[in-house]
Amino acid sequence: MAIRGAFLSVFDEVKGRNLAHQWPEDVVSAEEFNAIAEYVLPKPDVCGQLVSVSAFGSTVVGFPIYLGSYNYRRNALHLNLCLVLDEAAPEEEEAIGAVVAKLARALVSLEAEASHLSDRQRRAQFATHLPTLVRELNGARQCSLVVDAANTIHLRLAPAERARTPPVAPHDVPVLVCAVGSEMLAADFALRCVLVYVDGRSHAQEIARAAGMDLGWCLEVLTDLVHLGCVCLIDWYCAHNAYAHTARLSELARSEEAQLACATHSKQSGRPAPHFRTVFALYCRLSPRTDCGWLSVAAACTELRAEAEGEADPLLDVHVQRSIQFGVLNRYLRRVHAYPRLEPACAEGDARLCGLPARLLDGSHRDDELACALELSQQALRERLDGLCAWVYRADPECSVQSQL
Repeated sequence: MAIRGAFLSVFDEVKGRNLAHQWPEDVVSAEEFNAIAEYVLPKPDVCGQLVSVSAFGSTVVGFPIYLGSYNYRRNALHLNLCLVLDEAAPEEEEAIGAVVAKLARALVSLEAEASHLSDRQRRAQFATHLPTLVRELNGARQCSLVVDAANTIHLRLAPAERARTPPVAPHDVPVLVCAVGSEMLAADFALRCVLVYVDGRSHAQEIARAAGMDLGWCLEVLTDLVHLGCVCLIDWYCAHNAYAHTARLSELARSEEAQLACATHSKQSGRPAPHFRTVFALYCRLSPRTDCGWLSVAAACTELRAEAEGEADPLLDVHVQRSIQFGVLNRYLRRVHAYPRLEPACAEGDARLCGLPARLLDGSHRDDELACALELSQQALRERLDGLCAWVYRADPECSVQSQL
């Protein structure tokens, strides 16, 4: 797949929709641009998202920008930097779209800092980067656009297989499972900002907030890391989470090497490694009960301590969260998600008291997804919904996590 060229379209206060800059000079003729201009620079409510137009044997991919302000003539700045592709396979078009979206967000930041888009001279200077953008994305599939001494835009076109990587959700927790190459770190400032906060405990929304980064941009960076195999995703841990052991648990019982790794990973900081049998006993308790349903991690720990009958706390040396994380990452455990479903007797008004519309309480949205949306802990969400909702439990498929520690 080849990128044939790029162009920058601006809504001029006199000429209207205008083809301001392009490279090569004939990548889009005036007649072709006029035919697609209303899609390249659409109405404001369509801006801020990817737009793809197929016409004249090419595909034009853009991310139209509309900035409303009294500082601009006609009270708005309306433009779009588009890439012109040969008729591409859908997965390649999606990879190109991710680059175009990142570039558009970077341009918005440049405009906020120093009017790089509204100032005609600076806009023309930026347009000189169009040949570099096209050539390097076609060749090395990555490029760095040096805008000025303080601003460089790094772009990387992911392999086509990246399109098959499920996007990271705000409530997903990334865990670093291998080192990120120094070249990648040097080339991508956003990647460096994100990696500082990837600690195996914080979910993506918390990472974006801590890094001071746009959530959408943070999710794209994490999705790239998942695709590259540097990061894998686990569920948002809470002591009230429920888990189920998988068929692989028998493999752990037979492998001394895996048992040693399990005990080492489960140790408390500053404490000796716990006995493997203690962690294994915790795993074995995580199964459904006929009398009380799914057992939470907290309830399983309580049972283990109660069985000690006054002896030393059996979990004293066990970092419970890390032990559960080890089990999930190595597919000895799988998460059992709770899905709240509004009780028929509860009215729409009752749901609004929870801060959630009734449509989200239909039994198809996970507890951690809803807790993340409301910026609550999962325990606080449960306290808010108890009495209004019934809880439906569904276990993740056993193959949901593929990376191992």
